[in-house]
Amino acid sequence: MSCKVCRDPEAKRPRQAWGCDADAAEDVWTIECVRCGGQSPTCERCAGTGRESGRRCPQFLLAGRHDIREVLRLYAILSSHGLLPNEGGALDQSPSFMAAVRLIDNELAEIRKRKA
Repeated sequence: MSCKVCRDPEAKRPRQAWGCDADAAEDVWTIECVRCGGQSPTCERCAGTGRESGRRCPQFLLAGRHDIREVLRLYAILSSHGLLPNEGGALDQSPSFMAAVRLIDNELAEIRKRKA
């Protein structure tokens, strides 16, 4: 689904289905648990399922989170052009950025695996 569809105020059905304004009736996204990485049957965050999900649009979660938007923008530049945000190589980048790269890469690999 493209955000362009939901930005139309008349697009009530897609906005409801994706949780743009309130919780959707069903989960609209699912990810591997960020606390246990899907490895702990006793994880409190995911209740041992290894997955987390949400009923709101991912854009809603990013509202006001310029730090996350910036990381995603920098990842896109790295992915498409091979350019890192800071001078030098991987060891010259912030640990948080490199952790975000690993997280995004892992999630993209999971998506590709499911589509195959």
